[in-house]
Amino acid sequence: RSTWRKEEGARKELEREVERTCMREIAQSIKTGVDQALGSGWHVVYGRSFASFVTHEKMCMVHFTFDGADVEVWKHGA
Repeated sequence: RSTWRKEEGARKELEREVERTCMREIAQSIKTGVDQALGSGWHVVYGRSFASFVTHEKMCMVHFTFDGADVEVWKHGA
């Protein structure tokens, strides 16, 4: 029984790591697209259950939910 719990814990940790990797890749993809369309200096957060406090340029910040995840894009600098 102890071995089963260790295997179950390892499986769940692997699933969480795969999800984190996918979220990082999605955020990077969004950032690349925004940078290409609007120039550099954009930042992107994509995920579930996060809070933020950011400094951004006027009229250069958006936050929305898509497919159960939150997306936040803002420009600061550059």
